[in-house]
Amino acid sequence: MTGSNANARGSAVIAPGLALLVPVVVFTGHNGYPWLRWEMLLLTAVIFTSGLVLGCVGLATGLRGRVVVLATAVALATELHLMGTAKATKLGLALTAFVVVVVIGYVARERLFRVGVPVLAVVILTTPFAEPGLALITETTSATLSGSERQDLAPVVHLLLDEQCGIDGIPDELESGRHLRTALTDFYVAHDFALYTHAYSRYYDSHNAIANVLNLSSLAQDSGYQRVEGDAQTGTRVLEENAYFRRLTAAGYRIRTYQSSYMDFSRDPETHVEYALTYQINAIGNLKNLAVSAPQKAGLIFDSFTYASQVFRFLRRTYAGLRTAAGGSDSALPAWTSVAKVVAVPAVATLARLAADIAKGPNRGKVYFAHLTLPHYYYVYDERCALWPELDSWMGRRAGRGRTENSPEQRRERYEKYIAQSTCAKSLVESVFVALRQAGDWEDAIVVVHGDHGSRINQHPPLARYRQLLTRSDYRDAFATLFAIKKPGIVAGTNDTPAAVQDLLHLVVDGGNPAPAAPYVFLRGKRGALQRVPFPGVEPEPSSTATAIPQ
Repeated sequence: MTGSNANARGSAVIAPGLALLVPVVVFTGHNGYPWLRWEMLLLTAVIFTSGLVLGCVGLATGLRGRVVVLATAVALATELHLMGTAKATKLGLALTAFVVVVVIGYVARERLFRVGVPVLAVVILTTPFAEPGLALITETTSATLSGSERQDLAPVVHLLLDEQCGIDGIPDELESGRHLRTALTDFYVAHDFALYTHAYSRYYDSHNAIANVLNLSSLAQDSGYQRVEGDAQTGTRVLEENAYFRRLTAAGYRIRTYQSSYMDFSRDPETHVEYALTYQINAIGNLKNLAVSAPQKAGLIFDSFTYASQVFRFLRRTYAGLRTAAGGSDSALPAWTSVAKVVAVPAVATLARLAADIAKGPNRGKVYFAHLTLPHYYYVYDERCALWPELDSWMGRRAGRGRTENSPEQRRERYEKYIAQSTCAKSLVESVFVALRQAGDWEDAIVVVHGDHGSRINQHPPLARYRQLLTRSDYRDAFATLFAIKKPGIVAGTNDTPAAVQDLLHLVVDGGNPAPAAPYVFLRGKRGALQRVPFPGVEPEPSSTATAIPQ
């Protein structure tokens, strides 16, 4: 074997590993995650070694085999890199990359590897310096507001807890559920809140639920009041109209928002938002200081990296099917768990920041609005807000997709984790109340705490095509949500009147109770159409017909 051939064959072994490392470097560079950490070194070693194995397979199959192996690695790297792209486009570009590499290999032969390896190495070494990395927190202030705060206006603290189910939505067949029902009721009533135990949201998806809450409306339209900046899957939704903020602005308030990267509430030009803190919910930088081991962090980064990959979704589904066929939880095959979203982690830190800002004051004439991705899945915190030590116990809200997202047992299992994280959320909310008391503003402050929809730990998802399958529990899991308000003039205690959070916010801006109306919710139909149906969480089971709302 000549030296030239030996170099080419060695390059053929290395090239697939380098190709697979490129999207990892781009992903971690974009997130600003430091490379010289044990978890990153471990992840890099595992991925590169996997590429070496592929390279050795190609080496044993001749030149054509080596080209096909490299083309496969490049196609997979392309698919992983395009995580925010539509599925058809992503797979099309990956296939194109495969064909291009095969054609180049057919023409250039061994030169493909001799030239490809240095090019890939340069990309890997220079990419970490190509961009500064994603900031976990960004803060903006308005330079256009003048004058001092209105000292005659009591502070408003508004906490929107994402995926916080209501009292009536907590499963009472679970002992922990009964305990949480009692604990939340006692907690809010003891703090002089009016607690609406049968509150619900008319929407299942956050972007519709929140946009309509803050516009005091219930549009039968998907994505009303908002636009998306960036890719539809990963971009930030911008709320362009915010009737609630406009009403508070007209009353003389200045507004401070503490928001996630999911939705921006600070951009309506007709509102006085003096400060906006935005925390990134899906950035892997949130994992850096978690109290878990380096191998566990490496696994979490890998899960986040491959979360949107169609290839890995197929592999996970295939493996799950094999494991089920082998006996499920009783089989010798370990579960392939994937924890891609730890959105509760930055929310906990943001809530602490909010409490500290309130404690410092001054608070009069200000609105503190916080959208907190808590107790939103994944369920990673126990009742004391400590991380569960085993990542296998970190759960999402559903075990599968399709007409059955959870079996009864899977639903119970997830609710136990959800209830623990909800208990954690309650203690963190109390820290905000303590801060208000420390600042001397508690007595006349207006405080509202509510969810945007239910826990969404459904057995069947609330889609129009599955309506005949939906049980009363499915509706409550999807739509029953929390609403509690403390305001001078509003009597503390429980209120079992069925009311939608999209209507209840009138209590803050004009003191008006919602007019009695038959409860209804929207199920998702084809191409985003919404279907209005009765809400059986507070009424008898609905009829078999649904009203299609024109778009």
